[in-house]
Amino acid sequence: MNWKSLFEINIYHGYIFQILLAEILFTFKLKRRSHFWIRAIVGCVVYCFLSIIIPNFIARYTSGLFSMIIFLLSVGLCEACFNSGFRNIIFCCVGAQLTQNLSYNIENLIYLPFAEKISYWGWFLISVVTTFIVYIVCYFLFARRLNSEQPAGERGVGVYLFSLTTALFAYLMQYLMQLYKIDVIWVTRPPLILCCIFGLCVQFEWFALENRRAENIFLERMLEKEKRQYEITKTSMDLINMKAHDLKHQITRIRSMKNAQDDELDKIENVIDQYEMSSMTGNRTLDVILAEKTMLCRKHNIQMTIMADGKALEFM
Repeated sequence: MNWKSLFEINIYHGYIFQILLAEILFTFKLKRRSHFWIRAIVGCVVYCFLSIIIPNFIARYTSGLFSMIIFLLSVGLCEACFNSGFRNIIFCCVGAQLTQNLSYNIENLIYLPFAEKISYWGWFLISVVTTFIVYIVCYFLFARRLNSEQPAGERGVGVYLFSLTTALFAYLMQYLMQLYKIDVIWVTRPPLILCCIFGLCVQFEWFALENRRAENIFLERMLEKEKRQYEITKTSMDLINMKAHDLKHQITRIRSMKNAQDDELDKIENVIDQYEMSSMTGNRTLDVILAEKTMLCRKHNIQMTIMADGKALEFM
């Protein structure tokens, strides 16, 4: 066994840096682990070393697994650097993989028809320019839509299953093309380009739909909580008004008695008036809210004057 061949680097090892760059675009906003930069530097060294040796070793026995092995190693690197949950990391890495695959197929669509006329450095230039343009476009269309740190709410399982399915499909097509030696035919590239675009669009639109659904559930819970709070406040206000009304009747009866101290009774009646809901705007809900705020103002010795037409708010 020639061990030196394990360390051989060819043009296809460029995938190591292409997928890593794409994953940086998609994982940039994820929550980082402690000592992130140490993890990233050491992890990149280990990732590059293993991404050369392991694919070269497996290539001796089977073909078509070169890119998949490097991709799995890059997922391990992201897991070591980010603390956002394995499912979120997979989601981002699959988006990066589809972006890289899209760039690679567009590059070959341009290069293969003129392969005999383009030099090695011409191919390299096409690869660099295509990668730059596709990555920038995919960042603005997809990657920057990802939320910082944790996503808003839990995404449905279907989003992750679709992400994994699209990744496996891309690698399966690549394996079959290499197996039947048709990857050098340029007409095989347009269908793969469309598949990558479709995969990215569905993945991120599904992601957006799940986030909107989670936000709607959160808003519904908040509205339900506010409704319960309103009912509690309304019940409390009704009870206070009822007790205040009863106390006023008691004070009236006491006034009719002999030896009643009117000054003391006036003070008590003034205190009762402070707790009695007096707002009559024509809208029961508004009356409850204003009564609550009135009590808060009185607590802090704030003069509050109310001029409101509650009937104008009946549509709410």
